[in-house]
Amino acid sequence: MSKDKFYLVDDNDKRKSGMFNDVHSCVVSYIYKNKLLNYKYITGGKTGFTETARRTLVSTATYDGMNFIVVTIRDSDDWNTHLDLYESAFKNYKNYLVLSKKNYTVLEDKYYDNLYIKNDLYIPLTKSEATSLISHVKLERIRNYDNTLVGHNYIYLRDKKIYDMPVYAKKNENKVTFWSKIKGLFG
Repeated sequence: MSKDKFYLVDDNDKRKSGMFNDVHSCVVSYIYKNKLLNYKYITGGKTGFTETARRTLVSTATYDGMNFIVVTIRDSDDWNTHLDLYESAFKNYKNYLVLSKKNYTVLEDKYYDNLYIKNDLYIPLTKSEATSLISHVKLERIRNYDNTLVGHNYIYLRDKKIYDMPVYAKKNENKVTFWSKIKGLFG
């Protein structure tokens, strides 16, 4: 039978720790045994041990809409390492809105009526990284489109592609074209 330690944070912000006795039952006690449980941004964690990796710790934290994961192996001061890494990340990273679904435009496109993306794109970046982003849009010309995938908006950090956002197009029902004007004259 396996026994694994765990800790978690429930929806009421109550930190719990305990032992899994088997796959189907869990004994929970409100014992604060480690420093991470008292850190308000922690959302979960798991300790472990193997002969090869020795002591391991995985923890997750959420801050300012960003989710972070820290993993350590063979670290005798892992609790403090995790706290230090989180504090450094919270201090140095900000969640930047890179692409907005509400205000999405492709200036050089004249082929499609309405280009759009389905979700906003937020990326955690340092200040220097935020000024080093490059957006490259690649569109295919598709004749019959309506809410159709027509291309991709690639986001690069310097020369490395870090995100691929699908781009869609929908027809503008009220668009007046040259041929619709001609048809209107004789219709």
